[in-house]
Amino acid sequence: MKHSIFRLITAFLMVSVISCSGNKDEGGNGNTPQKSGRPLSQALPEDIGKVAGQDGYIYDNAAAATSAGTTAVAMIAYVGAGNEKVPCTNGLAIALKDDENSSGLAYETAMTLERPTVDGGVWRLPSTQDWQIMFKACGSPDNIIADGSLNNASRMNAMEFQVKLKAVGTGFKEGSYSYWTSTKTGSYMERPPGSGNYVEQVWSLNFNFVYGQFGGGAITVNCLSRACLAF
Repeated sequence: MKHSIFRLITAFLMVSVISCSGNKDEGGNGNTPQKSGRPLSQALPEDIGKVAGQDGYIYDNAAAATSAGTTAVAMIAYVGAGNEKVPCTNGLAIALKDDENSSGLAYETAMTLERPTVDGGVWRLPSTQDWQIMFKACGSPDNIIADGSLNNASRMNAMEFQVKLKAVGTGFKEGSYSYWTSTKTGSYMERPPGSGNYVEQVWSLNFNFVYGQFGGGAITVNCLSRACLAF
């Protein structure tokens, strides 16, 4: 009889141990993959070049984000508190894809486009200062150019920025393609010429393998658009 009771108790304890084992998420339901790494709010300079998941966590690459049950949406390109022209709490990340599948967008559309929600971050169309701060943080040897001194000959080395983006499987269209910034030039241009109709100019950015070249253009044209994530 004693042996039978002992065997019953042993069997019950074994079942209890088995039922408490296995992979669990942080919530304890055993269904959702565990978070890995740190949230964007804890980003460090050495995280530049890694990706931000839609869940607001930092991952080494897109595959790691997918394994954790989320989608990689941006590459961390700057870590810091920004400045008076670059509002952010912890840093900036550049989207991994152009808006609207790389089709040209009107300026106002690019400024107000709805983008996937990211925990702990807010999307915006990058200003000229946003772009430059990301270039610099990614390894540009050039100094940042103040907004007020930009002209159509202004350019900044963006090679390391592009290299890091390509390493995570993306990049900017290069050549005769322009990307919007959110920064207006403060000037107007007659469009069409001779019409007497003057429209605002906005800075845009053209990429080649080495440089990001700034240029002013009419607000009425369509340019490519890629957002940055302020977190």
